[in-house]
Amino acid sequence: MSCAPDLLTEILQSKLSKPESSPDFDLHGGVEQVLKDVGMVTADCGGKLSFFGRDPIIPSSFRFGAMAAIGREILRDVKAKDAPARVEGLLKAYLSRRTGATESFQDFSARHEVAALKSFAEGQDA
Repeated sequence: MSCAPDLLTEILQSKLSKPESSPDFDLHGGVEQVLKDVGMVTADCGGKLSFFGRDPIIPSSFRFGAMAAIGREILRDVKAKDAPARVEGLLKAYLSRRTGATESFQDFSARHEVAALKSFAEGQDA
């Protein structure tokens, strides 16, 4: 992320002091912003991104907060220059290995052990 430490601290403190509670949020725009931080856009990944329901499902300091509560650590200490390739590896594995067009990334991730997800992120077959 290109924010100066003081700006980042200010943003985090502001978000933590006022959790989001309104469902009025552009989820696609939020994903684009997250991907932009690692030098990508959704078009880079192929496929179609769909959301069912509205965010936040539960009040959270950050958008997509409910998803963070169920996440698992796959990789650690990934350099910013390597992050796009790791995300791409996961997304390619998801697109090629999901059980069908309706399987969410969350469900796909839950079906695989951390070691397999790590292999996918690193561009290897699990």
